Amino acid sequence: MGITGASFRSYTLDVDTELKDAGAVTATAAAQVGGSDKTLDFGIVTSGPAVTQIAYTPGWLVVDVSAIDGVTGDEQYDIQYQLSDNVTFASGLVSVKASINLGDGARFVSSDVDDRYVTGRHVIGVDNEYAGTLFRFARLLHIVLGTSPSIDYRAFLSR
Repeated sequence: MGITGASFRSYTLDVDTELKDAGAVTATAAAQVGGSDKTLDFGIVTSGPAVTQIAYTPGWLVVDVSAIDGVTGDEQYDIQYQLSDNVTFASGLVSVKASINLGDGARFVSSDVDDRYVTGRHVIGVDNEYAGTLFRFARLLHIVLGTSPSIDYRAFLSR
């Protein structure tokens, strides 16, 4: 029997690692905090203005979904934890480290997924390493599809 309701674990929210603040989203876009795209920087400056190291940073991606629209039954929500060597994610290497899929299960790659229009806390372990490479930057991208999609969530990285 699983635990329902509130999460049985607690996670510390540090404003520096907040990846998305509260507010509904209805289109595919990078997650924002305070109205601006939010990117985490795992670079370490050891001397001068240049980044000389990238810190390996493991943690928990905590996504608190407060509302999700499933009225027409074809809405899909894919919240991706992405890594890049470029702060804008517009060029260079971009890798999807992890994702949380919600909504219409028929739209997912896996055919054994049921519809998941569920609110509550979703937690997955993440880090900034992919295929043996440490990445300096991380962000969330929410891919939102369907007739009338709308999802309200807050997300942060916790240790």
